[in-house]
Amino acid sequence: MFDGVENMKYCYCPNCDNLRPKSWYLRSRCEMCQGECIEFNVKRSTFGILMYFFYALAGIMVVLYAGNYIWHSDWASVISSVPQQTFTILMIAFFVIGLVFSYLDLGKMKVEAEKVRDGLRQDTTKKSP
Repeated sequence: MFDGVENMKYCYCPNCDNLRPKSWYLRSRCEMCQGECIEFNVKRSTFGILMYFFYALAGIMVVLYAGNYIWHSDWASVISSVPQQTFTILMIAFFVIGLVFSYLDLGKMKVEAEKVRDGLRQDTTKKSP
């Protein structure tokens, strides 16, 4: 359903036992020791989908706010009946709720990533002589 947001890549470095979300700029390198790392995907939780939903709502509200109160556009006049202070509070609240869901999603994905890492540790210890 959400192909682009379903997974987050993690990087596990067997050299320094470091586990982190994968950086786009380091490719397959560990951020700590610059050694090769093992990449794997962790499926996002429902919190991640809710995070994107609330961020999208906040973004739409920013555009409507700018369209109505800054550019005075007709297409954004649908929010004229809502008091400006109420609209601003709702906009900020949706952004903060998105941040909370982001935090919860990262915590849940970290637990899943640690389970995968523990499996990778066992695999690497079996292969070493």
